[in-house]
Amino acid sequence: MTFKVIGDGGRKQKLIQRLQEKGCKNVIVSPPVERDALMSEYAKADVLFLHLNDYEAFKKVLPSKLFEYGATGKPIWAGVGGYAAEFVSKELSNAVVFNPGNVVEAMRVFDTLTLESIERTAFIEKYQRKNIMRSMVKDICELLA
Repeated sequence: MTFKVIGDGGRKQKLIQRLQEKGCKNVIVSPPVERDALMSEYAKADVLFLHLNDYEAFKKVLPSKLFEYGATGKPIWAGVGGYAAEFVSKELSNAVVFNPGNVVEAMRVFDTLTLESIERTAFIEKYQRKNIMRSMVKDICELLA
């Protein structure tokens, strides 16, 4: 199994250092890429991975990456808590959640993924920007009525 990490997160250098210390040969760390290239990387992936630290602030956010990942149809392996964990469990088929930083749980839930792409037509339709905006306008109008 090969892992490809794309981007420049705040702990990238620490990750590279630990990979070197451990002699890991199956992790490729790549710089950020343009959006078109990123979509191409998603298409080549077997599984899309997302991990947020176990901070209180991260329990109240919904990373936009989940919508990108969801639209691909690829299996999703997410180390998230709080609202993001609820969202993944409720809205994304062939996606699994584990508590951030819990390697044992991460490996356990990974084994429950189906390693093939699926159709997420209902998800894509529900979360298209135009539909979200329509729903928001409706909510605002109801609030002001």
